[in-house]
Amino acid sequence: MVTRVSVGTPLEEATDHFLLNLENRRDRSPNTVSTYRGAIAQFGRFLADTGMPTEVESIKREHVEAWLDALKARGSAPATRQGRLAALKSLFAFLIREDYLVRSPVEKVQGIRQPERLTPILTEADVDAMRRVMRTDIRARAIFELLLDTGLRRAELAALTVADVDRSARVVHVRHGKGDKERLSRFTRTTAEVLFKYIAWRKKHAAAATPWLWLGHRGRLTDAGIEELLKAKAEAAGISSFHMHRLRHTWADKAQRAGMSLSSLMAMGGWSSYTVMSRYGKSAAQMRALEEYDKVFDGD
Repeated sequence: MVTRVSVGTPLEEATDHFLLNLENRRDRSPNTVSTYRGAIAQFGRFLADTGMPTEVESIKREHVEAWLDALKARGSAPATRQGRLAALKSLFAFLIREDYLVRSPVEKVQGIRQPERLTPILTEADVDAMRRVMRTDIRARAIFELLLDTGLRRAELAALTVADVDRSARVVHVRHGKGDKERLSRFTRTTAEVLFKYIAWRKKHAAAATPWLWLGHRGRLTDAGIEELLKAKAEAAGISSFHMHRLRHTWADKAQRAGMSLSSLMAMGGWSSYTVMSRYGKSAAQMRALEEYDKVFDGD
Protein backbone atom coordinates (compact mmCIF):
# COMPACT_ATOMS: atom_id res chain seq x y z
CA MET A 1 0.00 0.00 0.00
CA VAL A 2 1.40 3.38 -1.06
CA THR A 3 1.18 6.10 1.57
CA ARG A 4 -0.04 9.37 0.16
CA VAL A 5 2.39 12.20 0.87
CA SER A 6 0.95 15.66 1.47
CA VAL A 7 2.60 18.25 -0.75
CA GLY A 8 0.21 21.16 -0.30
CA THR A 9 -1.60 23.13 2.36
CA PRO A 10 -4.08 20.99 4.31
CA LEU A 11 -7.64 22.29 4.16
CA GLU A 12 -7.77 22.28 7.96
CA GLU A 13 -4.72 24.55 8.22
CA ALA A 14 -6.04 26.95 5.58
CA THR A 15 -9.41 26.99 7.34
CA ASP A 16 -7.80 27.96 10.64
CA HIS A 17 -6.17 30.98 8.96
CA PHE A 18 -9.46 31.92 7.24
CA LEU A 19 -11.54 31.69 10.42
CA LEU A 20 -9.00 33.69 12.42
CA ASN A 21 -9.28 36.42 9.80
CA LEU A 22 -13.08 36.30 10.03
CA GLU A 23 -13.03 36.55 13.82
CA ASN A 24 -10.92 39.70 13.56
CA ARG A 25 -13.37 41.41 11.21
CA ARG A 26 -16.18 43.59 12.57
CA ASP A 27 -18.52 42.80 9.67
CA ARG A 28 -18.74 39.09 10.50
CA SER A 29 -20.83 37.92 13.43
CA PRO A 30 -19.88 34.98 15.68
CA ASN A 31 -22.84 33.09 14.17
CA THR A 32 -21.36 33.49 10.68
CA VAL A 33 -17.96 32.28 11.85
CA SER A 34 -19.55 29.24 13.52
CA THR A 35 -21.64 28.43 10.44
CA TYR A 36 -18.64 28.68 8.12
CA ARG A 37 -16.54 26.54 10.44
CA GLY A 38 -19.16 23.78 10.44
CA ALA A 39 -19.68 23.88 6.67
CA ILE A 40 -15.97 23.69 5.81
CA ALA A 41 -15.37 20.94 8.37
CA GLN A 42 -18.19 18.94 6.79
CA PHE A 43 -16.64 19.45 3.35
CA GLY A 44 -13.26 18.30 4.68
CA ARG A 45 -14.77 15.11 6.12
CA PHE A 46 -16.44 14.38 2.80
CA LEU A 47 -13.13 14.76 0.93
CA ALA A 48 -11.31 12.49 3.37
CA ASP A 49 -14.06 9.84 3.44
CA THR A 50 -14.25 9.64 -0.37
CA GLY A 51 -10.50 9.66 -0.98
CA MET A 52 -10.50 13.05 -2.66
CA PRO A 53 -7.66 15.58 -2.23
CA THR A 54 -7.60 17.43 1.09
CA GLU A 55 -4.91 19.98 0.15
CA VAL A 56 -6.39 23.26 -1.03
CA GLU A 57 -4.11 23.39 -4.08
CA SER A 58 -5.55 20.08 -5.33
CA ILE A 59 -9.25 20.69 -4.70
CA LYS A 60 -11.13 21.10 -7.97
CA ARG A 61 -14.56 22.13 -9.10
CA GLU A 62 -15.68 18.51 -9.51
CA HIS A 63 -14.85 17.77 -5.87
CA VAL A 64 -17.05 20.65 -4.68
CA GLU A 65 -19.88 19.61 -7.01
CA ALA A 66 -19.63 16.00 -5.81
CA TRP A 67 -20.09 17.23 -2.23
CA LEU A 68 -23.09 19.36 -3.15
CA ASP A 69 -24.62 16.39 -4.98
CA ALA A 70 -24.06 14.21 -1.91
CA LEU A 71 -25.80 16.79 0.27
CA LYS A 72 -28.73 16.87 -2.14
CA ALA A 73 -28.96 13.07 -2.14
CA ARG A 74 -29.17 13.14 1.66
CA GLY A 75 -32.14 15.49 1.47
CA SER A 76 -30.34 18.73 2.32
CA ALA A 77 -32.55 21.75 1.56
CA PRO A 78 -31.55 24.13 -1.27
CA ALA A 79 -31.02 26.97 1.20
CA THR A 80 -28.70 24.79 3.28
CA ARG A 81 -26.67 23.78 0.25
CA GLN A 82 -26.43 27.40 -0.87
CA GLY A 83 -25.15 28.32 2.58
CA ARG A 84 -22.51 25.59 2.43
CA LEU A 85 -21.43 26.81 -1.00
CA ALA A 86 -21.25 30.39 0.26
CA ALA A 87 -18.85 29.27 3.00
CA LEU A 88 -16.54 27.66 0.42
CA LYS A 89 -16.70 30.70 -1.86
CA SER A 90 -15.67 32.92 1.03
CA LEU A 91 -12.88 30.53 2.03
CA PHE A 92 -11.34 30.23 -1.43
CA ALA A 93 -11.66 33.97 -2.13
CA PHE A 94 -9.62 34.52 1.05
CA LEU A 95 -7.02 31.94 -0.01
CA ILE A 96 -6.55 33.72 -3.33
CA ARG A 97 -6.08 37.06 -1.55
CA GLU A 98 -3.51 35.46 0.72
CA ASP A 99 -1.62 33.87 -2.22
CA TYR A 100 -2.39 30.26 -1.33
CA LEU A 101 -4.09 29.85 -4.71
CA VAL A 102 -4.29 31.49 -8.12
CA ARG A 103 -7.82 30.34 -9.00
CA SER A 104 -10.80 29.28 -6.95
CA PRO A 105 -12.27 25.80 -7.52
CA VAL A 106 -15.74 27.25 -6.85
CA GLU A 107 -15.37 30.09 -9.34
CA LYS A 108 -17.68 28.45 -11.89
CA VAL A 109 -19.82 26.37 -9.54
CA GLN A 110 -23.44 27.36 -10.12
CA GLY A 111 -25.44 28.67 -7.19
CA ILE A 112 -28.21 26.48 -5.86
CA ARG A 113 -31.56 27.49 -7.28
CA GLN A 114 -33.90 28.41 -4.48
CA PRO A 115 -37.62 27.65 -4.68
CA GLU A 116 -39.62 30.82 -4.18
CA ARG A 117 -41.87 30.46 -1.17
CA LEU A 118 -44.42 32.90 0.18
CA THR A 119 -43.87 33.35 3.90
CA PRO A 120 -47.27 33.87 5.54
CA ILE A 121 -47.65 36.89 7.78
CA LEU A 122 -49.62 36.95 11.00
CA THR A 123 -53.22 38.01 10.57
CA GLU A 124 -54.94 40.38 12.98
CA ALA A 125 -56.67 37.34 14.47
CA ASP A 126 -53.27 35.66 14.98
CA VAL A 127 -51.89 38.75 16.71
CA ASP A 128 -54.93 38.98 18.97
CA ALA A 129 -54.63 35.28 19.84
CA MET A 130 -50.94 35.69 20.73
CA ARG A 131 -51.74 38.66 22.95
CA ARG A 132 -54.43 36.72 24.78
CA VAL A 133 -52.07 33.89 25.72
CA MET A 134 -49.45 36.43 26.87
CA ARG A 135 -51.76 38.42 29.17
CA THR A 136 -49.88 37.29 32.28
CA ASP A 137 -46.39 37.03 30.72
CA ILE A 138 -45.05 40.57 30.46
CA ARG A 139 -41.64 39.42 29.18
CA ALA A 140 -43.11 37.48 26.24
CA ARG A 141 -45.51 40.33 25.50
CA ALA A 142 -42.70 42.90 25.47
CA ILE A 143 -40.63 40.77 23.08
CA PHE A 144 -43.61 40.16 20.82
CA GLU A 145 -44.71 43.81 20.66
CA LEU A 146 -41.19 45.10 20.02
CA LEU A 147 -40.77 42.64 17.15
CA LEU A 148 -44.13 43.61 15.65
CA ASP A 149 -43.16 47.30 15.78
CA THR A 150 -39.57 47.07 14.55
CA GLY A 151 -39.08 43.87 12.56
CA LEU A 152 -35.78 43.20 14.33
CA ARG A 153 -33.93 40.03 13.43
CA ARG A 154 -33.69 37.34 16.09
CA ALA A 155 -29.99 37.93 16.82
CA GLU A 156 -30.50 41.71 16.87
CA LEU A 157 -33.28 41.41 19.43
CA ALA A 158 -31.26 39.07 21.65
CA ALA A 159 -28.23 41.41 21.57
CA LEU A 160 -30.12 44.41 22.97
CA THR A 161 -29.08 45.90 26.30
CA VAL A 162 -31.30 47.95 28.58
CA ALA A 163 -29.43 51.07 27.45
CA ASP A 164 -30.27 50.34 23.79
CA VAL A 165 -33.99 50.93 24.32
CA ASP A 166 -35.14 54.48 25.01
CA ARG A 167 -38.74 54.05 26.18
CA SER A 168 -39.42 57.77 26.43
CA ALA A 169 -38.18 58.61 22.92
CA ARG A 170 -39.51 55.24 21.67
CA VAL A 171 -36.26 54.44 19.89
CA VAL A 172 -34.30 51.20 19.80
CA HIS A 173 -30.60 51.32 18.94
CA VAL A 174 -29.44 48.25 17.01
CA ARG A 175 -25.69 48.33 17.52
CA HIS A 176 -24.75 45.09 15.74
CA GLY A 177 -27.16 44.50 12.88
CA LYS A 178 -26.43 42.26 9.92
CA GLY A 179 -22.96 43.11 8.60
CA ASP A 180 -22.28 44.74 11.99
CA LYS A 181 -24.19 47.84 10.87
CA GLU A 182 -25.81 50.20 13.35
CA ARG A 183 -29.28 51.62 12.90
CA LEU A 184 -32.18 53.17 14.79
CA SER A 185 -35.78 52.02 14.77
CA ARG A 186 -38.91 53.31 16.45
CA PHE A 187 -41.73 51.61 18.33
CA THR A 188 -45.24 52.68 19.24
CA ARG A 189 -46.51 54.29 22.43
CA THR A 190 -48.42 51.11 23.24
CA THR A 191 -45.22 49.07 23.06
CA ALA A 192 -43.42 51.69 25.14
CA GLU A 193 -45.98 51.12 27.92
CA VAL A 194 -45.43 47.36 27.73
CA LEU A 195 -41.66 47.90 27.93
CA PHE A 196 -42.03 50.12 31.01
CA LYS A 197 -43.94 47.27 32.68
CA TYR A 198 -41.34 44.72 31.60
CA ILE A 199 -38.46 46.82 32.99
CA ALA A 200 -40.31 47.07 36.31
CA TRP A 201 -40.61 43.26 36.32
CA ARG A 202 -36.96 42.92 35.27
CA LYS A 203 -35.73 44.96 38.26
CA LYS A 204 -36.95 42.17 40.55
CA HIS A 205 -35.02 39.49 38.63
CA ALA A 206 -31.99 37.89 40.27
CA ALA A 207 -29.86 38.83 37.24
CA ALA A 208 -31.12 42.43 37.00
CA ALA A 209 -27.56 43.79 37.23
CA THR A 210 -26.61 42.31 33.85
CA PRO A 211 -26.80 44.79 30.96
CA TRP A 212 -28.75 42.47 28.67
CA LEU A 213 -32.37 43.48 28.13
CA TRP A 214 -33.97 40.03 28.04
CA LEU A 215 -33.52 37.77 31.04
CA GLY A 216 -34.31 34.09 31.46
CA HIS A 217 -34.18 31.69 34.38
CA ARG A 218 -30.37 31.53 34.41
CA GLY A 219 -29.54 35.06 33.31
CA ARG A 220 -29.41 36.33 29.75
CA LEU A 221 -32.10 35.00 27.42
CA THR A 222 -30.44 33.80 24.20
CA ASP A 223 -31.85 34.13 20.70
CA ALA A 224 -32.68 30.42 20.73
CA GLY A 225 -34.47 30.91 24.06
CA ILE A 226 -36.51 33.77 22.61
CA GLU A 227 -37.51 31.64 19.62
CA GLU A 228 -38.52 28.78 21.90
CA LEU A 229 -40.57 31.13 24.09
CA LEU A 230 -42.52 32.64 21.18
CA LYS A 231 -43.07 29.27 19.53
CA ALA A 232 -44.65 27.99 22.74
CA LYS A 233 -46.94 31.04 22.84
CA ALA A 234 -47.88 30.59 19.19
CA GLU A 235 -48.69 26.93 19.76
CA ALA A 236 -50.89 27.89 22.71
CA ALA A 237 -52.60 30.44 20.45
CA GLY A 238 -53.29 27.79 17.83
CA ILE A 239 -50.84 29.18 15.26
CA SER A 240 -49.02 26.48 13.30
CA SER A 241 -45.60 26.64 11.63
CA PHE A 242 -44.60 29.73 13.59
CA HIS A 243 -41.09 31.11 13.42
CA MET A 244 -39.83 34.52 14.46
CA HIS A 245 -39.07 35.62 10.92
CA ARG A 246 -42.82 35.73 10.28
CA LEU A 247 -42.90 38.75 12.57
CA ARG A 248 -40.35 40.54 10.36
CA HIS A 249 -42.49 39.79 7.31
CA THR A 250 -45.59 41.00 9.19
CA TRP A 251 -43.86 44.24 10.15
CA ALA A 252 -42.74 44.85 6.54
CA ASP A 253 -46.27 44.32 5.26
CA LYS A 254 -47.79 46.66 7.85
CA ALA A 255 -45.25 49.37 7.01
CA GLN A 256 -45.94 49.08 3.28
CA ARG A 257 -49.72 49.13 3.81
CA ALA A 258 -49.33 52.31 5.86
CA GLY A 259 -47.43 53.94 3.00
CA MET A 260 -43.92 54.04 4.47
CA SER A 261 -41.39 54.96 1.78
CA LEU A 262 -39.09 52.20 0.56
CA SER A 263 -36.02 54.18 1.62
CA SER A 264 -37.33 54.50 5.19
CA LEU A 265 -38.35 50.84 5.23
CA MET A 266 -34.87 49.79 4.13
CA ALA A 267 -33.19 52.05 6.70
CA MET A 268 -35.32 50.85 9.62
CA GLY A 269 -35.19 47.20 8.56
CA GLY A 270 -31.44 47.15 8.04
CA TRP A 271 -31.52 46.18 4.36
CA SER A 272 -28.86 47.40 1.96
CA SER A 273 -30.48 45.88 -1.12
CA TYR A 274 -33.96 46.48 -2.49
CA THR A 275 -33.89 42.98 -3.98
CA VAL A 276 -33.50 41.41 -0.55
CA MET A 277 -36.05 43.75 1.02
CA SER A 278 -38.64 42.94 -1.65
CA ARG A 279 -38.82 39.34 -0.41
CA TYR A 280 -40.35 40.50 2.85
CA GLY A 281 -44.09 40.69 3.04
CA LYS A 282 -44.21 39.09 -0.40
CA SER A 283 -47.14 36.83 0.43
CA ALA A 284 -48.95 39.87 1.80
CA ALA A 285 -48.05 41.78 -1.37
CA GLN A 286 -50.02 39.17 -3.27
CA MET A 287 -53.01 39.86 -1.02
CA ARG A 288 -52.58 43.60 -1.47
CA ALA A 289 -52.61 43.09 -5.23
CA LEU A 290 -55.88 41.13 -4.99
CA GLU A 291 -57.41 43.85 -2.82
CA GLU A 292 -56.33 46.53 -5.28
CA TYR A 293 -57.83 44.51 -8.13
CA ASP A 294 -61.17 44.41 -6.30
CA LYS A 295 -61.11 48.17 -5.87
CA VAL A 296 -60.32 48.72 -9.54
CA PHE A 297 -62.72 46.18 -11.06
CA ASP A 298 -65.43 45.73 -8.42
CA GLY A 299 -65.27 48.98 -6.51
CA ASP A 300 -68.11 51.42 -6.30
